[in-house]
Amino acid sequence: MSTTTDQQTSLTPTNSSVSLLSNATEATTVTNIDDDNASEFQLYQLYKRNFENNTIDDVSLLKHVSDEELTKILKNRFFNKNPETNGGTEQFYTYLGPTIIAVNPYKKTKLYKNYVKTFYHAKQPYEIAPHLYSLAEDAYRSMLETGRGQTVIVSGESGSGKTESCKILLEYISAISISGLITENIKRILIESTPVLEAFGNAKTLRNDNSSRFGKYMDVFFNFKGQLEGAHITTSLLEKSRCVTQRKGERNFHIFYQLCAGADESMKNDLKLTDAKKFNYLTSNGLNVSQQVLSIDYDKGVNDKQQFKNTRTSMTEAGISVVEQMEIFRVCAGILHLGNVKFKEVLFDNKECSEIENKDTLRTAAFLLQVEYDVLRDALIYRTIKVGNELTRMTQPPSKATYNRDALAKSIYERLFLWLIRRINSAIKKPDNAKFCIGLLDIYGFEVYEKVTKEKNTLEQLNINYVNEKIQQQIQKWLQSEQDEYIKEGIPYCPTNLRNVDETIGIIEGKPLGIYKLLDEESLFPNGTDERYMKKLNDSFGGNQYDSYEQSKFAGTEFGLKHFAAKVNYDVQDWINMNKDTVFEDIVLAMRKSKSNLVLQLFPLDEKIEFGKLQKTTSMQFSEDVGKMVGKLKGKQHHFVKCIKPNFDKKPGEFVDQLVMDQVRYLGITENIHIRNSGYYFKMDYDKFLDRYKLCSDATWPRWNGSPKAGVKKILHDMKIPKSKYALGQTKVFLQTPVQLFALDEKIESRRREMASIIQRNFRRYKSRQKVLAEQHLQKALLKTFGEKVDNLFQRPVNHINFKTGERQRKLFVVAPSAVYLVDPKTYTVLKRVPYKVVDSLKCSPLNDEIFIISAPQLHDLVIEADSKNEVMKAIRDAYDLFFSHINQNNSNDANKDTNTTNNNNNNANNNQQGTETPNTPKSASTVPVLSEEVQAKTLRVDIAEEFHFSPLRSLDKSVQFVKDFEAKEGVTIEVTDEGLVITSKPSDDVFDGMKMRRKNSFHKKFFGDYIHLAKSELMKKISEDYGDQEVSFSSVVAKYNKKYKKQDRILLITEKAIYNIDPNGYIIHRQIPMRRIKAVTVSPYTDGFFVIHTPDEYDYVFESSKKTEILKILSDNYTNATRGKMKFLVKPSIKHKMKKGTEKRLDFREVEGIRNTIVTATDYGAEVQVKVEEVMSNELDTNVVQDIYQGQKLRRKESLLKWYMGDYLHISGSKAFEKIKKEYGDSQLLYSGLVQKINKRYQVQDRKLLVTDQAVYNLDNDMKVKRRIQFKEIQGISVSTMRDGFFILRVPTEYDYLFSSSAKTEIIKAIMDQKMKVDNIAAELQVDDKLVYTLYKGKGVKTLDFVEDFTVKSTLMIPTSTGATIRVNNNAEGDMDANNENKPSETESKQKLIENLPKQQITDMYKGRKARKKASLHREFMGDYLPNHYNKLIQGILKQNGDTKVLFAGEVVKINKNLKNQKRIMIISDNHIYNIDPQEFKVKRIIDLDDIDGASLSPFADDTFCLHVPNSYDYLYDCDKKTEILDVLQNAVLKKAQKKLPVTIADTFSFNPGGNDLVNINFVEDNLAGETFIEPHNNNLVVRVNSKEPGVILEAAYVYITRHASENDKENVKPIEIKPVPILVKLRKRWKYKLEIRFYVNEYLSQCSFHEKIDTVGSRVEYVSQVSELEPREERYVITLPERDVVYSLLSKTRVKCKLIDPMGKTLLAVRFIYDVR
Repeated sequence: MSTTTDQQTSLTPTNSSVSLLSNATEATTVTNIDDDNASEFQLYQLYKRNFENNTIDDVSLLKHVSDEELTKILKNRFFNKNPETNGGTEQFYTYLGPTIIAVNPYKKTKLYKNYVKTFYHAKQPYEIAPHLYSLAEDAYRSMLETGRGQTVIVSGESGSGKTESCKILLEYISAISISGLITENIKRILIESTPVLEAFGNAKTLRNDNSSRFGKYMDVFFNFKGQLEGAHITTSLLEKSRCVTQRKGERNFHIFYQLCAGADESMKNDLKLTDAKKFNYLTSNGLNVSQQVLSIDYDKGVNDKQQFKNTRTSMTEAGISVVEQMEIFRVCAGILHLGNVKFKEVLFDNKECSEIENKDTLRTAAFLLQVEYDVLRDALIYRTIKVGNELTRMTQPPSKATYNRDALAKSIYERLFLWLIRRINSAIKKPDNAKFCIGLLDIYGFEVYEKVTKEKNTLEQLNINYVNEKIQQQIQKWLQSEQDEYIKEGIPYCPTNLRNVDETIGIIEGKPLGIYKLLDEESLFPNGTDERYMKKLNDSFGGNQYDSYEQSKFAGTEFGLKHFAAKVNYDVQDWINMNKDTVFEDIVLAMRKSKSNLVLQLFPLDEKIEFGKLQKTTSMQFSEDVGKMVGKLKGKQHHFVKCIKPNFDKKPGEFVDQLVMDQVRYLGITENIHIRNSGYYFKMDYDKFLDRYKLCSDATWPRWNGSPKAGVKKILHDMKIPKSKYALGQTKVFLQTPVQLFALDEKIESRRREMASIIQRNFRRYKSRQKVLAEQHLQKALLKTFGEKVDNLFQRPVNHINFKTGERQRKLFVVAPSAVYLVDPKTYTVLKRVPYKVVDSLKCSPLNDEIFIISAPQLHDLVIEADSKNEVMKAIRDAYDLFFSHINQNNSNDANKDTNTTNNNNNNANNNQQGTETPNTPKSASTVPVLSEEVQAKTLRVDIAEEFHFSPLRSLDKSVQFVKDFEAKEGVTIEVTDEGLVITSKPSDDVFDGMKMRRKNSFHKKFFGDYIHLAKSELMKKISEDYGDQEVSFSSVVAKYNKKYKKQDRILLITEKAIYNIDPNGYIIHRQIPMRRIKAVTVSPYTDGFFVIHTPDEYDYVFESSKKTEILKILSDNYTNATRGKMKFLVKPSIKHKMKKGTEKRLDFREVEGIRNTIVTATDYGAEVQVKVEEVMSNELDTNVVQDIYQGQKLRRKESLLKWYMGDYLHISGSKAFEKIKKEYGDSQLLYSGLVQKINKRYQVQDRKLLVTDQAVYNLDNDMKVKRRIQFKEIQGISVSTMRDGFFILRVPTEYDYLFSSSAKTEIIKAIMDQKMKVDNIAAELQVDDKLVYTLYKGKGVKTLDFVEDFTVKSTLMIPTSTGATIRVNNNAEGDMDANNENKPSETESKQKLIENLPKQQITDMYKGRKARKKASLHREFMGDYLPNHYNKLIQGILKQNGDTKVLFAGEVVKINKNLKNQKRIMIISDNHIYNIDPQEFKVKRIIDLDDIDGASLSPFADDTFCLHVPNSYDYLYDCDKKTEILDVLQNAVLKKAQKKLPVTIADTFSFNPGGNDLVNINFVEDNLAGETFIEPHNNNLVVRVNSKEPGVILEAAYVYITRHASENDKENVKPIEIKPVPILVKLRKRWKYKLEIRFYVNEYLSQCSFHEKIDTVGSRVEYVSQVSELEPREERYVITLPERDVVYSLLSKTRVKCKLIDPMGKTLLAVRFIYDVR
């Protein structure tokens, strides 16, 4: 028994993180040690210390160990097969004192589960088996105890697992320091940022497929409580040269290959991407083209394509928006195309110059980087130098141009990588109050290629090994300082000679002679060579001058350098070029002209550029980065992790002895062991040691009066620590092994727990005693003052409401046998006494307040506010009834005879005096007057209303009014008025008795019960046979949470007798719970869908459903009917529940703003549920709700609310196809026709036509063949979601359900529901929910649709799942609004407001707000005839020939033909016809009679496309910026001629008949990433991509007004000619003059702009410049009329006129052009 207690005690967590370890003390017996609920004993057996010599877990305890012996021990631990040693599991970690040796297992293990974190956090560091968690725990505790910064240095070769070790350390530190949502978000960003940095900073090398090519140092910050508060990532030493060239067999950075493989077709088209083999930067100019080199396996089959998805997900989680991601990928693609640019040599003035060989490739790169082609080209092939004070532009040969190209690519990528770091740091920025920090250093490991491959070691390897040498130098300094301290303290110690690395570092970084300095010197020479550099090295260091430098015995470019790890031979070939890293000023200036926001951030304007100044070389930058990194390590306590890779091939279970032995030697592990053997594990100053461990001895606790050294000696003696295990120095105590430290720390913990128990026990005793004394004091006061002797009193703290001020005064409310009292809670003075005999009633409101009134007309009324109003009122009523029952028993028969007398005296003055007792007039029970039986038999009345009269004084009459306020946030407010008091509260009379917040949609939701139609199913028949249940009260799919809090779809069935948990796949009944076995149901107080069903003899159920209120209401009713009892409902923010194996878990709920959905996170104690903050309201349903067919349950688009219902969108009411349907089925009337999308059982989208007639609903294919006819009597109902999507389910229980999608969903549903009521006199059920269930074809089970709000998707997205599909909906789409008319205006609303704010004469919106409008379209005047004058005679001839008299419209349009090609046409609308004319020959292609036009269709977006439907022949699809004018003219003409209104359909999808029998569907999509609105074919249909964004300057129209010299009359006969950005031909005459008028709008502030007119002929050019004033954004147009110009005549050519509005930077804001021919 004692052993168990000790084990449980040892698990008690430290004070720093009690919340994490609430489950650690559970004594649960399980058989599987891998289970999360493993017992303390099993965990201890698995992670106990091991001191066997051949598998010892701390090699610092070994004496005189060699490299071979150490390697053997590591191998034995790696292949541990002894069941008595740590359960026979492999041991990948080994202690080296406080250092961890980590051998990479190359496989996933269960060493990092949450329960393992809990176990290690509950133990002292290094108390149990080696693990990274021990080191992390040591660093965390040392930080809290000493206040000193900590640094964990992770070192090892490439591929040894350094990065993974840093992840594990970070996860542990984050887990033990998490406190709330903020720290959880920081942890999430830190963890998710790692894949991003790996994608952009890691690459495949010859030694490792995922090698870090940069150094990362992460500072994690904590507050004084040890809670995670922020972090900061510092990167250095990025190997940017890899961006342009790689060794044979190596790859570029991962992101490029991921982008080429993982981008979808749309992204590839946008970024002009192809296969990775096509890019020179990815194949190292053809060196690496094999698939084996270009592809890698990240982790068990994860390739580049799949990893790209992971990278994008991590970028989103790290806070990088989708827009920013696309900009990043655009820049990466630009780098790839830049690498394919080639240069050719040309001669200019006998000088070698460069020219672009493949200009299209450079144009693509310029397009992606959003730089003009000429700017980028000039930056690559020219260079600007400064000669004196003048700048000179020089040409560059192809070699220099190639260098410029590569320098630009490297600079862009390096800046992009640093931008990513800054972007991540901005999300996890260091808080101002951060007190502590732990640093994690992950640097690339020691590299030497010659032992593995035949590759040479270059400057890259020297840089990497130099970093490791600097770190080793810090380690050596620390070890030397340890030895020096032993000598200084006078401790017996034999020093160990440490290998000196100072000489090697001096050779590398020495000044003025060093490898780096000499390299920089040679790099400065224009003609510097590698051979000359090699000679300088040999002259400076060769000839046995230095032991660490080894000159090659042969002539060449090689030398040897002895590092701490090993000797490395370097080849300096091409080092001069590698070291040059100059990015010339021309390139930087070119990048600053980019239109990309990201590129401008990479090349900021405030970056200084000095022409001609030398830039830093690679070695300079590298040296500076190393110095900064080493500086971060100083002043902090260091912890070391030494990573080892067991084999070259990353295979699990393989251990290569020689490879491991080399790494043991490289890392200096054996040398470290020798120092540890002769040294000490722990040291501390005497005074600090005494202060920390004085609890361990009774002699030193609580105070020690002797010297600190004597106190320390006493503590060690009392703890029975042998003298051989410690040493006492001059100022410090030294402990030899961790064992002694464990004993001291354990003793402290046990003493602290013991003292805490004593304090708690005494405090509880004190509080109990105070409560008894207070009650005794109160009883004495009542007995002495009023003679009231009582033993048990009901007392509660309440607020007494002051009727004069409305203030709440805290009092003690006491319910005694004969009266109620208000008592001062401090002095126990009785302030007021109200006897029951004068109490008339209790008064309260039905609202959500806690205020009630004690009415005593003979005395005065009291207004009381209690925390639990019902409980206090019940106590008063019970005491009142008991008081009068005692009076009834004591009354004699004589008193009963005098009843009439008593009744007559009830209202006299004597009785009034008896009812107003004072503290100075005590009364006993015997003096109570005798009352009548009528009075004696009554009980205390409770009046419930929203307004009362009350008397605060006997002669004063006031009112109390209770008011409902739906906008009130919380609490009850009290306002004093002349009439009395006004008490305002938020109403809450719902199912949960005011204990739970309710979603607004929850109150409007109808209850349908059997959602998946199980009442008549085979499953219900089986249940009836097996269990006897007859009635289905509720059935639907809900989410059930298992023991790991993973969500599982289940069918919840509630009958009159029981509830059933059913698997939807196969209808398997998992569990049946009778009503009588349900103990209670618990919910949270928030707006979530969770509820827990408790059963006393088994485990509980955790469910989640959007129908929770309906479920609980039905469950309560059925429980009452089955058991004659009342269901117990509990509302708690923290819900405890039992799991299957009897363990108890806990759900903690809390509201979090900013999240989109409820988030469930598993913890050691259960789970944390983060609930989205939603709009809440009570069940007071008299608030204003939009009365639509959805009854306020569904979000609505504005277009949907304002939409006109046209009905026949397909225009088939008079067609042969519909006549055939009427003849075959007997239908007589068409109510609706339109295009829909049907989703089949495989969730494939099929285009269908849907007809609603007076008798049935038809599903037709594109050939108008009937696929299915559904009569209205078969339709049970319709299901839709609460979101802004187009999906709806037509429920047909006799067969199967239909899943449709349509933008006209509301109109379809309304037509079906209205006709259903007419035909069957039964309303169709309308289900509005975010989890919909429907039955499949031929009864093959059910499927579930989960609707999820997702702001990242542009349009609704359907994702198939195993149980159905998840539909992601963006409810914030532009142009949308909900049915409750929320405050946030959409774009359509803004444009509607624009229309409303126009002058009255201009408000002529023919679309009635249903269509988005361009600003230029809103104000345009309708001119009618837009054709030049020379067309007049031709037009009149055509009109006369066809009997027309008047031109209503004439202008140019674009027609889309049956081959979906664009054709220019002239459209003329007359009073009888529409003419389609070829402008080249002015030939009439087709004449359409106005009577034949059946209607027009157009989209709701701001585009220029429209369709004219002509059922007798074929339809016309046009594109014209005068669309509104054309439709307006056409409507008036049709109305005048045919006396009918032309139907205009506005929808984002409609059909178009281009000719023949085929119908083409036209789909409109809003795409603001498109350069402009354009039409593209897609699967024989058309997709119109509409860009709704408007530029800074919008051209409405431009006109040429012509004047003659002859007379003013002739001037009026010449109409204005409209011109456009595309030049048109105009016929003019000599001696004419013209004026150019331009109408435009401004969306952004512009100043100092000017109009530039250029008039060109073959022999001349005239240019005019006209300045304009400042242009400010406004809704009115600007109308600029330029000065009058003379017509310029040229015999040889036509005259070209170009007019542009240009800003001060030379940017063209708008332009118009025309060409005139002079007759």
